[in-house]
Amino acid sequence: MKKIKISYVPYKVYILPVLIWVTIAGVGAALYGEPGVYVTGLIGIIAFLYFCTRRTVVEYGDGNIIRCRCSYYKWKIDLEKIDTFVYTISEHITRGGPRYSMDIRFNHDQKGVEDYYKLSTILLGKELDKMIRNSSDKLDLMQLYKYAESLYPEKAKGYTKEAGIND
Repeated sequence: MKKIKISYVPYKVYILPVLIWVTIAGVGAALYGEPGVYVTGLIGIIAFLYFCTRRTVVEYGDGNIIRCRCSYYKWKIDLEKIDTFVYTISEHITRGGPRYSMDIRFNHDQKGVEDYYKLSTILLGKELDKMIRNSSDKLDLMQLYKYAESLYPEKAKGYTKEAGIND
């Protein structure tokens, strides 16, 4: 069983910390008035940051199940139920300039509705250099893709260019 950590955080992880934050601030306001809002609001912000800065742990290598865990949220990707999977390099525009991420999309059909699981990680300088120099097999997420490809080569569709605004 191999474990990797990636920077992807599913949006569902943000729901509980926001509820905790609002609840703590509400209780502080009810019990202590205006000063309680500030103190418990600060505690709520710390709880929110704790949950939202956790990285996703991905476990694979023991059969066709990929296990993922981020903070309190856990999910599984069953490669047998996946229709296709692809990887792509995405560009994200930020204040400091462009930022790149590597994404793997596991597409599946759920009761007639197309859906997908997505795992991604931010590519920093060294990782981006590996992608450019064609030594991307050393990246953790690419090793996960290669593992899934070795199990189900007919479902692996390789690199797909992400459609942008100008495409």
